[in-house]
Amino acid sequence: MGSAAALSKLRVAESLLGDGFEAFHFYEQVVKLVPGILYVYNHELQSNEYSNTSIGALLGYSPEEVLEMGANVLPQLIHPDDLPRLGVYFQQLAGLFDGETSSIDYRAIARDGSIVWLRSNDAVFERDENGRLRRHVGVTNDVTEEVNKAARLKDAYHDLQRRTAQLEYTNAELEQLTYIATHDLKGPLSNLRHLIEMLREELDPADQGIAEILGWIEASSRQAHDKLQALVGVAKVRSAELSPRVRIDLQSTARSACNVLAREIDAAQATVLIDFEAATEVFFPQFEVSSMLENLISNALKYAHPDRTPEIHLLSRKVAGGVALSIQDNGTGIDLPRDEEKVFGLFKRAHVEPAGSGIAMYTIRKLLERYEGHITVDSVEGEWAKFTLFFPNPEKES
Repeated sequence: MGSAAALSKLRVAESLLGDGFEAFHFYEQVVKLVPGILYVYNHELQSNEYSNTSIGALLGYSPEEVLEMGANVLPQLIHPDDLPRLGVYFQQLAGLFDGETSSIDYRAIARDGSIVWLRSNDAVFERDENGRLRRHVGVTNDVTEEVNKAARLKDAYHDLQRRTAQLEYTNAELEQLTYIATHDLKGPLSNLRHLIEMLREELDPADQGIAEILGWIEASSRQAHDKLQALVGVAKVRSAELSPRVRIDLQSTARSACNVLAREIDAAQATVLIDFEAATEVFFPQFEVSSMLENLISNALKYAHPDRTPEIHLLSRKVAGGVALSIQDNGTGIDLPRDEEKVFGLFKRAHVEPAGSGIAMYTIRKLLERYEGHITVDSVEGEWAKFTLFFPNPEKES
């Protein structure tokens, strides 16, 4: 835009330099320095009176060819869809003050038929004796790549909106299915369990065949009930309102978790070592941290190696942006990376025995992710496993 404004003042330079060699040399140097196409358009003749050689690089026409187009210059060079808009723009140029500039983006058609996006920065160059616009001067640059990038960004944005809408629709359907599973199925399952008890009382307990069938039905009913309860827990983690984060003392929270699991720890003759000196606190909902520690310590006991006494190490350290808390055991370990997806998958388990619901690790991961944290696992199969929880430090929490 500044180039067009400067060019509109060339007439001042002409009056100072005269019409000799100095003036010609001055114009020649300016034309070489101006980036893009420099042109002068005559509104009375509706044609280009001048174009510099840069037009050849952009559109494939020489300045002489453009001059010969005369009044057909715009219909021949400008995309037909942009001609009306460009015509209105040319009319509006008459309202510019001296030294003021205006700009427009439009499409031109090159000699080879390709479409080139151009941006013209224009200024009034000459008016007639009645003040009407006679000529304007402009500098035009190729902005095809810029326009294409903007179009790609727009397409990507619309695609993101479409995908977001699809995800929202899918989530809404999942929530509805979860509601059905966690509410509408509770009654039938409960009735089935009561029916089993009634059958036990009515049927002959000495009949081994009937007892076996009832046992199978009862086991299946219990399994369905446990799955349903697991779905309820998953639904709460995925959709429940986030609890406020508070300052949590890791030492006391870990001790409380060990107290809850005291019977299991004593039965396994396990040793639980706690070292939180490097990082004593995290910011997180209190109940959730307690629940996660209880689950991870319980898992370490559950998957203890049969040939050695369980040892569980809880260690914290400060890391960039938060605190990392690791729970390492000397148990059976996990085959990584083969079973990593199973470790954190919903209703998936890395071990066949002992039995489990397959939701604890999934729930921990989802819960941490909702608070912008994460969990990782490292292990050597048959020797040890270590789970590391990352708790982000919010800037302002109390």
